[in-house]
Amino acid sequence: FINKENEYEFYLNLQNPRTGAFMDDSYPACTFNEPTENILSHLAALAEEMGHPLNLKYPLKYLDEINTPETLQAFLNDVSNVGWIAAKLPQTTFLFARSLLSYYNGEGVMDEKNLYCFSLEWKQALLQWFYANQDPQTGFWGPKSRMTGKIIKKDLTNTASVIKTFIDRSGNDIHASFPLRYKKEMFKTALEVLGEPMPDDKNMAEWHEWSLKMGKGTTMLTRYLWDDASRHDKETAKALIEDYIKTIFEKYYVSDEGAFSHYPNS
Repeated sequence: FINKENEYEFYLNLQNPRTGAFMDDSYPACTFNEPTENILSHLAALAEEMGHPLNLKYPLKYLDEINTPETLQAFLNDVSNVGWIAAKLPQTTFLFARSLLSYYNGEGVMDEKNLYCFSLEWKQALLQWFYANQDPQTGFWGPKSRMTGKIIKKDLTNTASVIKTFIDRSGNDIHASFPLRYKKEMFKTALEVLGEPMPDDKNMAEWHEWSLKMGKGTTMLTRYLWDDASRHDKETAKALIEDYIKTIFEKYYVSDEGAFSHYPNS
């Protein structure tokens, strides 16, 4: 880009006038929010650097489809229930449910920049849905089987994001009415996932997911759940984290450049 203004205009012009999303509307509507949030965060950063407010060309009309507690719940239930084939993929449509929590916990820029405002009732319904849909056996949040209604995948990456809505960095509950449950189960399930074999060296997509789950999983255990874990589970976690750090240096560190690569052996 020639300058920040040129970059800002480039991304701003990617907005779809029909939906307001930064996404081709030939794709399913459930896919709109993730790329839109990413571009909005980048635009907000650019606008701040240039010293002017972020002004979109079009309203975020795609969010009108889920802006009541009833339509929100229908959307969350729809994207969170998957078939067995989808459960085998690195990510499932549950990601589209989890991403909405940014409106509640202040991670996104839509609420902060007044780009779209949901009601307090909507935000409460969002919190209630996630509280009710935590799996008691694993402690995790994740996609459920359309056939059985039971959790079908141990989704550590998204669980590590959801947990921040219920507990702070000191391990304290954020909402008195919604205290974090199943901490010990969550810790044990995370250990299972972190202990899974590493991907094949040539499978870059799997390595990307491995990097996400190991990084976010390590943070989840040490920042949010450590105080409630047993001594045995803590020792197991320490060993897994040590192996993770060794792998990072062995496969990602580029000694000639003194830096880490995004992908192993590259």
